[in-house]
Amino acid sequence: MVVDQVWDDDTFEEPLEARKQRKPLTSHAAVVKSAAPAQASSAIPVSSKVSSTAELAKLQQEQLQLQAQRPIPVERLQLVQKSSTDCSAALANQLELLANIQQSIRHAELAVRQAENGVLDAAPAQLELQGLTGRLAAQQQQLAATRQAQEMQEAVSLVQAQQRERQQRAAVDLKHRIDEAQAGLADKAEVHQTRAQQQADMHAREFNALLESGQNPYAVFRQQAESVKIAQQQQHHAAKVKAKEAVITSQLQAEEQAHQRAVAARKAVQQVEAQFAKEMGAEAREKRIDRFMRSHTVSHQSILDPTGSLLVYPSQATLVKDWSFGMGTGTASAELIAKYQQLNPDVEPNQILLPRRLRQLDPVAPAAALPHTSQGTASTPGGAPVASQERLASSQGPAGASPAQDPDALGQEAGGLYQPKLSKHEKQLMQQAHERHKANITTKQVVMGREFEGEAFKPTPAVVVFKDFEVGQTYRQVITLTNTSLARNAFKVLDLPADICDTVELQYRPPGHISAGLTCQITIMFTPKVNEDIQSSIPLLSETGPIGIPVSCLIKRAVLTVMPQELLVGPSGGVVLGEHGQAAFTILNEGALQVQFEISSGGQKVPALPAGSSRKRANDGASEQNEQLQLGSLVVNSKQGMVQGYSSTQIKVVFTPAVQGPVREQISIAFRALTDKKVALAPAVVTLTGIGKAVPVYTDSELIDFKVYRHAMRIHNRGSSAMKATLSLPPSVHPFLQAQPTTGFCQTGDSFEFALRLCGHASIWESCSKFQVDKEAGILQFPVKVTVAGQVLPVLASIRLQLTSTRISFHPSRLDFGECNLGEKTGVTVQVTNHSTLPQKYGFGRLPKGVSISPGDGYGMLLPLETISLTFSFMPSLTGPYNFQLECQTPLNTKFSLPCTAMARLPMITLSHNRIQLPATAIQDICTASVILRNTTPDPQTFEFIVPQGSDMTLSPHVDTIQGGGSLRVMLRYCPQPSTAPAVPAESDLLSATAPDATPEGTAGSTGAGAANAADTDEAEAQQEAWSRCCHWHIPCYLKPRLAPPQPPSPVTSAQGVSRQPQSPSRQNTSTSSQSQQQQPQQLLPADILGNQVAVPHVIHLDVSTCAVLPDLALEGEGASWQPDRGLWEVDFGSSAVGQRVVKQLRVTSSSPSHLPLFADLLSPQRTFTVMNAVRPLAPQGQSILLLDFTPQECQAFEEVLTVRCPKFRLRIKLKGEGISPAFKVTPEDVTAKGMDMGDVLKGEAAEKVITITNTGTFTSSYRAVVLPVDSSAHPAPFTKQASFTCAPQEGTLAPGASQKITVNFVPEVAFPYYAAKFQLMVPGMQESNWTMQGRAWDEGGVIVGPEYRTPLANPFRPPALLPAIASKGAQPATAAAPPPIAVDANPDLQLSVAMPRSVSPGESVSVTLEVVSLKSKAGGSPVEFTLEPIPDSVSAAGFKVDSLKLAVPAGERKPLTITFSAPQQPKPGSPAALGLSEEVTGTLTGTLKGGVPPPKTAAGRRIVLNLSCQLCKH
Repeated sequence: MVVDQVWDDDTFEEPLEARKQRKPLTSHAAVVKSAAPAQASSAIPVSSKVSSTAELAKLQQEQLQLQAQRPIPVERLQLVQKSSTDCSAALANQLELLANIQQSIRHAELAVRQAENGVLDAAPAQLELQGLTGRLAAQQQQLAATRQAQEMQEAVSLVQAQQRERQQRAAVDLKHRIDEAQAGLADKAEVHQTRAQQQADMHAREFNALLESGQNPYAVFRQQAESVKIAQQQQHHAAKVKAKEAVITSQLQAEEQAHQRAVAARKAVQQVEAQFAKEMGAEAREKRIDRFMRSHTVSHQSILDPTGSLLVYPSQATLVKDWSFGMGTGTASAELIAKYQQLNPDVEPNQILLPRRLRQLDPVAPAAALPHTSQGTASTPGGAPVASQERLASSQGPAGASPAQDPDALGQEAGGLYQPKLSKHEKQLMQQAHERHKANITTKQVVMGREFEGEAFKPTPAVVVFKDFEVGQTYRQVITLTNTSLARNAFKVLDLPADICDTVELQYRPPGHISAGLTCQITIMFTPKVNEDIQSSIPLLSETGPIGIPVSCLIKRAVLTVMPQELLVGPSGGVVLGEHGQAAFTILNEGALQVQFEISSGGQKVPALPAGSSRKRANDGASEQNEQLQLGSLVVNSKQGMVQGYSSTQIKVVFTPAVQGPVREQISIAFRALTDKKVALAPAVVTLTGIGKAVPVYTDSELIDFKVYRHAMRIHNRGSSAMKATLSLPPSVHPFLQAQPTTGFCQTGDSFEFALRLCGHASIWESCSKFQVDKEAGILQFPVKVTVAGQVLPVLASIRLQLTSTRISFHPSRLDFGECNLGEKTGVTVQVTNHSTLPQKYGFGRLPKGVSISPGDGYGMLLPLETISLTFSFMPSLTGPYNFQLECQTPLNTKFSLPCTAMARLPMITLSHNRIQLPATAIQDICTASVILRNTTPDPQTFEFIVPQGSDMTLSPHVDTIQGGGSLRVMLRYCPQPSTAPAVPAESDLLSATAPDATPEGTAGSTGAGAANAADTDEAEAQQEAWSRCCHWHIPCYLKPRLAPPQPPSPVTSAQGVSRQPQSPSRQNTSTSSQSQQQQPQQLLPADILGNQVAVPHVIHLDVSTCAVLPDLALEGEGASWQPDRGLWEVDFGSSAVGQRVVKQLRVTSSSPSHLPLFADLLSPQRTFTVMNAVRPLAPQGQSILLLDFTPQECQAFEEVLTVRCPKFRLRIKLKGEGISPAFKVTPEDVTAKGMDMGDVLKGEAAEKVITITNTGTFTSSYRAVVLPVDSSAHPAPFTKQASFTCAPQEGTLAPGASQKITVNFVPEVAFPYYAAKFQLMVPGMQESNWTMQGRAWDEGGVIVGPEYRTPLANPFRPPALLPAIASKGAQPATAAAPPPIAVDANPDLQLSVAMPRSVSPGESVSVTLEVVSLKSKAGGSPVEFTLEPIPDSVSAAGFKVDSLKLAVPAGERKPLTITFSAPQQPKPGSPAALGLSEEVTGTLTGTLKGGVPPPKTAAGRRIVLNLSCQLCKH
């Protein structure tokens, strides 16, 4: 397209093509053309335009497809429309951009026109014109793109218009469809409402009808809904079962296919391995080697005889060519010639090279000229033997006549053809030719380098089957042969095998050669003559090999299958008892013969319940009735029948369970072929399984035992719907037993109760006489039946009750508490007897104040005909006589009265508490308690506690006097001993204690006076079993007797009816505890008759309960001893040095039969005594080691108690020890204060000093000497292995007064002026002794000591740029900054910092002294000379001066060098010192150090730079 065709001719005067032909503009225009497309493409990428157009077309196509769909996908259509709109907008933007470019092009071409008009006048204008021309070409291309975009925009507009029209039509169509749908929905809703109204009316009518008939409509509707729900569930279950069966079938098929593939893969691998072993295995290799050896040896052996004595040459044993082979000498052996003719069958002897006598005489038989040998023959190229020279001679006749002259050789006959006479050799060749022809009948088929393998023709069907044939009939089947080889092929039918040659006939038309992929047909005629199966094949021969078509002829037979072998009768959840469940099994006949079957009981019944079950079957064994087979609760409907060929029949089984649980039966099915009685068919066994499911409604108890007058019969519903239940009782029981309600609905998963109420009456025994079970015991039992709607079996139960009396008796019937002390309880024991055969509850309600009953606080239960003992205790609150009654009541409203009397008095001394319950205490352990005695009178009162012998208790004080109104605390200590037993006090002791009330608790215990005869038996039993001793002690506290008027003794009848004497006030006083179980024994107290008065002692009691047990833990170990007076173990560590550790080992042994967790209490935080190991749990009868550490920190005696406890016992261990301090002396004495200076040495040499330590203490102590680095980072060579400072010996032991010398060595490895270390002397129990050791090491023999040296880096192989300064021994560091970095060269200047020791004020002076040292090594030494250069004026003006500028130091000596700083009288005006601030004055001195061994690296000596500094301040 030309631009001139777009714009007007008035704008441009010359055509564009004419301007392009101008030569001056050619090169520049080309450049412009190459740049213009890039510019255009950068402005609007063509790919974006194409993609936008393609995307728009795609969106339009998708929009058309969506609009064609019904119903229209509105959301997707809106999304596509939106995307199309966006794409159209993008194209519009591109068009706008193209319009702008077009305008730019017009302006550019106008400029080009103007430039071309003046191109001849100005060369620059011509160049510009060329550029504009190139841009014009680019803009023309852009214009073309713009026009294309405009056309596209028009197309887009047209498409959008069509799209909007289609959208409008679609919207109108959609609206019509919505209106139609709404109208249809309205009609359906109206129909649904009408139908719902009809159903509601029908439901209401049915509801009223059910109510009128007396049924529960809710239950009926619920049952209907449940039936529908069950049907739906069954359908869903059946569909689910079918789906699962399909899934399982597919899985089985997939598994079978995978199995077949795996089997095929394994077979292929096995075949490959077998082929590999056959071709490449060891046996194959051996065979190849054997063949090779036999083919290359003369004797054709693979191995020579190794036992021979003759020497065997290789040329004699092998067939190898020698020098004469091929030379025509005729000396080669026949075997060698035959061997090489086999290797090269196409090679023939060269007649030219043969001698004349051996050349061929007959050109027809050239092989006859071969040389004759004594053995073997040669071979022709075809493999046939060739006659030797002897054969040639014999063929010439006796006289050497030629064969042409022999009439026999010519073989001519009258009237016949010429037939030469064949020799034996020729006959052999002919036979071999026949064999080769026979072997070459089949050939390999190779097409395009691919060799065909396999059968060339494939039959369809693959196997010819004549099934269910009859003798004498003729059957015909046509098969199709397809050529599956790579090229054309032919076949022929070979002779049929003997087994089918008489019965099978083939009919086909020979097709000749068949191309690959084509087919032909063969008709097979089969006429059986014998009723037997035939398995054979029809042989075919193709050009590529033989083919066999399998033929299978099968007689009629019966193939029976029974499925399933295990049949579950009824649903999987079981059949409800009393109902019926059905199932069926199938007998499938896959053969042609008709079969008759008969079913009988086979196998033994499998017990469904475990051994010992009392379940009984209704019918045990098999019974046959009316063509049905009865197997207990299983019934087989058909006992016998017939199965036709290729058909099946189903046998139904009905299961009616009578008991709950599974039932298994086996049936045997016998088969018999009717048409062929010779056919023997194996029987089949089917296992029938039925599960009896419990009824939905049941009761949890079939026997209701009436222990009270009311009882409830509860039924449960485990079904899926509510069920109606009705209770019925025998008519004779109705007057005495009432049920409420008699009818109810039991909901799903819930229970329902029938309340039964017994109305006791005297006539119940006679009215219910037929239900009497035991007349002597008065037991009645009658049945109860619950009928459930929808449940076949009712719920049966029995009600059992026993009639008895309600009388309770008390002995004694009257209680006399006698004299009672205020604050103490007095008890009396009463025997309570239940005369009823039922347990009865009793209760003493509203007891008077101070009365208590134990056990049970007056409430309890009496078992039938049981007698129990109750202790009635009375504690008066006021003095005086008491008369009251106690009432006992039973739940049957029976009441009993018990009268009581007592006399209360005030004791002179009261106890804070008169009952002490001590915890279980192990043998040799201690348990304490306390009680407070108070004197209630204004007069002093004396008391005495009488502790029973053998009680292992002590009271402190046990005898004392309490002032009037005072009080006293008495401590009770209980420490049970292993060999003690409570003894019975003698009755003759007038003031002794009452016998202890000791009740045995456990296998062994202390007994009281009433059980003294059984003490020996209890002790014998205690020795055999686990031992414990629990006692209850009543300790009397006697007060000083008081005088009372004499009274003559008169017998008094007690409540028990026993005559007794008057008793003292302490007759029956016991502990205040409500747990006192029995009345105290009555004892006649002593009386001292003093004239006309009687001394009556006053007594109070202390009740103590103790329990002694065997200890669970035992302790053994070094120094462990038992302290019985304190009740603990003691471990003495003795005397030990302060800080020295003493360890002792203790063994803790467990006597418990179970695991014991151990715990140890924490010790003092000072850690003087420490438990070193963890306390582990103890195994039964196990042991644990306890390591105790004693480390005294001070000089004093230490004591501490360690408690090791388990849940029931504790071990208290007293730890004691004494700490004493050691004493050591170090010589020389000032070394600990000033430190140790090892001096100046050359690197690699050693300096040595000796210190002495002396033990000045009174006991042997150990010591340890350690050299510790001061700062490892400051060491010049941290990578070295040898320590600079060492000491020996490093540890040892010193007796009192002994001494030990310690040698300290300083061996530096590198030169460093600040070696330092810390020497530490450690003695257990003594504070550590520390002092600093320092030394200096040098590379050269002359050094200056005193100034600060720069510290090298840790890596000595990397020269530093800036080295920090370290403070020296004799000078303190200056506060000024470090000097600038020094460049490193071969012999650098030694920078030394000299800082004055203190700051000075104006007019003051300060000096520092350095030392010039001449070191003397093992190799000797030489003098050192140090020369200072003249002091600069600036340094002198600053105030620095030196006492000597030159020093000569002999070998091994040192001389001082003093530098003095004198501050001016007045600081310089404007300086910091003049302003009162601190100022640093610096200066630099330079000198040279020469001499020494070893000397400096240069002959001029070591250059020394002294950097001087001093702080100047104004005071």
